[in-house]
Amino acid sequence: MLIIQQGFVYSNYYLLLQYASKICDAVTLKIPNHNKLVINEKNHAGNLDLEIGHSEVGDDPLFEIYYDNATRLVDKLFEKHIIKTSFDTQYVTTISSTESKNYIMQMSQELAEILDFAGSLFAWKFPFLPEDLCFFYNGKCWLQSIAHEEICWIYDDSNDVQALLKRMKIKYTKEKGEDIPLLM
Repeated sequence: MLIIQQGFVYSNYYLLLQYASKICDAVTLKIPNHNKLVINEKNHAGNLDLEIGHSEVGDDPLFEIYYDNATRLVDKLFEKHIIKTSFDTQYVTTISSTESKNYIMQMSQELAEILDFAGSLFAWKFPFLPEDLCFFYNGKCWLQSIAHEEICWIYDDSNDVQALLKRMKIKYTKEKGEDIPLLM
């Protein structure tokens, strides 16, 4: 596993997308609904004062506008690439007390060109864009990002990937990884 120590921006982000479009077959992102609290088996340990099955709907207009705008953006820009949409409190390896709308999309060169408009891997976050772009190959995570924390892992430490990162002058550390996350 490679832990990326800086962001992919502009030309490096474009190169990352081009590389991912050749080796990956799926892309995921999420739109958190910060106004919807849901307690379930996955997130109960962090919310012991609330019972499983508890849910609350807030009324913060900023969160409502974000959720609606991000949903319209994804549905319009990525419409023909969307394979599956689901609602859950888990996204890749992160578990939250708020429900998210999770998208799985078919990766392609065309989708890479659309994703490039963000200009950076870590631009995929509240308050303007859906969050946490991740790439998958054969149902296994190739790259996972948590944009608001500016962290990224690549679960492929092959010589090809390391050479790509060195050409981009992207700093990383190589660590023994955890289990590779699977597509939701």
